[in-house]
Amino acid sequence: MASYDHAFNLNDLAIFVEIAKRQNISKTAEVTGVPSSTLSRRLSILEAHLGVQLLARSTRKMALTEAGKLYFERCRKLIELAFNAREALQEEGRRPRGKLKILLPGTLESLRVMEVIGDIVRTSPELFVECDYYFGENSLADCEFDVALRWGTQADTDMAARLIWLFPFHLYASPAYVARHGQPETPEDLQAHECLVFDGCRELRIWSLGQGSKHQLVYPQGPLRMNSLDITYRFALAGIGIAALPAHRDRRDTLVRVLEDWALTPVALYATYGSSTPSVSARAFVTALIELSRGSCNEKSSRVADKNVRLRSCLGQLQESTVQVWG
Repeated sequence: MASYDHAFNLNDLAIFVEIAKRQNISKTAEVTGVPSSTLSRRLSILEAHLGVQLLARSTRKMALTEAGKLYFERCRKLIELAFNAREALQEEGRRPRGKLKILLPGTLESLRVMEVIGDIVRTSPELFVECDYYFGENSLADCEFDVALRWGTQADTDMAARLIWLFPFHLYASPAYVARHGQPETPEDLQAHECLVFDGCRELRIWSLGQGSKHQLVYPQGPLRMNSLDITYRFALAGIGIAALPAHRDRRDTLVRVLEDWALTPVALYATYGSSTPSVSARAFVTALIELSRGSCNEKSSRVADKNVRLRSCLGQLQESTVQVWG
């Protein structure tokens, strides 16, 4: 095996190839962004190391010597192979692969998250996806995951996250419940109704209702509290009470909209990364969710996803999080 020459700089080969292509140092400097003085110096160092002149220089022109022509042909192929290898490696790094562990706060039917997971699995044969449910506002610090989807502002201000979307929520009840208890006419009437309290995020523990310039806070009261929107939906479907649920056209066949003239404040869905440097697979999954959300949520109350988000601390004060922008 040939020994490695520590005095030899492979970057000088690339510089020589670029100069030889144009046979003009000034033009090479413009293309590469390397100062002309640096190019000249590195070329001279390479020639001194090889012990031959590669380019004959005069005040008017520059031309390859016979040794330079031979060296250029060999080095040009070598540099092209090196660049091709780099591009292949970069392309490999852009492909989702390995294991992607996702924590879900429920089925997220309004987001069609299963559709996104299905698409990424079909198009990434080297990717293995593991899904698990994780409810409530408990800290994610001790969990092993790549992406965690959670409703509402998050207390984990030291974790990188992206806002997926601000989803519209409405108040719903089953036809059987409305038949027994009637429809509330005003937000104040909710105090006399059985309400199903979703305890998974602070935005839904208190219902913030708006109608034009009017704004009213309602503290829902009822016999049941839960940290899963899926379970909340099932109790509402069973006629147990009134629930705040993501707006979804399919609910029109199963539930009745309550207080239709009043709008609940949209609730944020965040994707929290399990690492400060998320994998290609994690970034691809979150980006796909955001793109699908833009196409799926057409209600006026929905909002565009913002790459630069701020998370609230446990005390409710706005703090700058360590959110990073990932493509």
